[in-house]
Amino acid sequence: MDYLANHVEITNRVARELTGIVSENTMKLVFLRLAKSNLIERIPGRKGMSSAWRKFSIQGSFHTAGRL
Repeated sequence: MDYLANHVEITNRVARELTGIVSENTMKLVFLRLAKSNLIERIPGRKGMSSAWRKFSIQGSFHTAGRL
């Protein structure tokens, strides 16, 4: 979360470098837990190696589409 205070997005690779987590799947689970807590969200349209996450925001969030 500190990284996202100064950067717009974070990728699995960058997060693993910062945390020391080796496994891509383990890092993905961390991202999913943060997303479940509404702290981050996946950037729409970015899949595979270009997949990235950003801070959760109600504006522009695909999680809240149709719920407001």
